[in-house]
Amino acid sequence: MPARYEVFEEALDELEMTILLNGPMTLYDARKALLEKAKTARRTGPEKQPNRYAMATVDRHLKMLKEEGEITVYRTQKHKSGQIKKFYGLTPLGFLMSFTIPGQVAKNNFTNVMKIWLRERRFRFFLPNDEVLSAIDNREVETHLASLCQMVADIFPEAEDLAEYLMTLGFGQLSLSDIIAFTASLSAARYGEQFVETSRVLARHLPSYRTAIRQYISAQRSNLDRLESQVLGGS
Repeated sequence: MPARYEVFEEALDELEMTILLNGPMTLYDARKALLEKAKTARRTGPEKQPNRYAMATVDRHLKMLKEEGEITVYRTQKHKSGQIKKFYGLTPLGFLMSFTIPGQVAKNNFTNVMKIWLRERRFRFFLPNDEVLSAIDNREVETHLASLCQMVADIFPEAEDLAEYLMTLGFGQLSLSDIIAFTASLSAARYGEQFVETSRVLARHLPSYRTAIRQYISAQRSNLDRLESQVLGGS
């Protein structure tokens, strides 16, 4: 039997994955989708806890994901009864974290997922939405962009911890974009040739990525020049 914490994390992952695969959802829609999935799963496996999909439980999990910065309210809609319905969607951080959920569902459904979220005005991908959307049907782009997201997602927690440490040393507050850029640097070092090949393909098809990589290389060159000056001096 899985530990209580594991069950809790699994429930959060399941909710986040449901939003990822369906687009912005209300509490009611999310719970309905979870119940439908559970009904299908019961035919092939053991039934999960009966209160796992209670309205109050799903509502609490939505609020937790919002507090963690992985989802946000995309829009609201007033019902006939006067009740305000909130549509929850993924933040860039939530999108990245979905790639860490076991089963590689995000990576295996990458094109469909991108077509859902890139059309949402509230969703801001790390490259221009329209540019990626126009290129995502290209098999090379799909494969390598999914790989890049997976690499960054795998290293992100480590980069976040290091960024927090740097902040304690007085380096100032780092934004999510700063941490993601930092993560990309770690990905280049960690994955080596895989990162190089992925970047080569994406730079060929996505002008904004080509610009970003050129800036990254220029920054690394400047850092190395500064390091050479500090270590070797005039010798």
